[in-house]
This record gives sequence, C-alpha cells and structure tokens, in this order.
Amino acid sequence: MRNLKALVGMGFKTALIYRFDFIVGFIRTIMTLIIYYFLWSAIFIYSKLTTIGGFTFNEMLSYYAISILIGVITYSDIDNWLNQDVRHGDV
Repeated sequence: MRNLKALVGMGFKTALIYRFDFIVGFIRTIMTLIIYYFLWSAIFIYSKLTTIGGFTFNEMLSYYAISILIGVITYSDIDNWLNQDVRHGDV
C-alpha cells in the first residue's frame, strides 16, 4: 500500500510540473464521467430495465469511474516518447 501511495504521489508531482496539461486532463476526466453519467442514465431510463448486462445503474457508473481512475493512475506517455525517438532517428 505504501508503494501505491508513493507511485500516486510521484505521478501527481510529475503532473503538476506540466500544470496546463494536468488541468486539461483533469477537466477531460470530469467531463468524461459526466458524459457517461448522462449516457447511462438515458439508456436505463429509456430501456426501463433495472439491470443491463448484470449491472445496475450505480454499478455501471462505479465501473466506469474505477476504470477511468485506474487509467489515470497507470497512464504513461511511453508511446509518444517512442514516436519522438523514431522521428528523430534515435531508435
């Protein structure tokens, strides 16, 4: 658990170095959650079902929130780094 806290803390500090990118990413994450909320709300309301694929509305939102959180925590920019290395002939 201590390693996870250190990893999250390090990621947060790195993100703060690039404040604009951090702010845009944070807003994008919040907007994504809002969009998923309204999307699944409309799907559940208009289908008049209490479960879809074995998930209730709250479980579906929790699933998306957790998946987005894991994506944010585990995100790395390695694909862009490799792309730049290839473009500059370093690889």
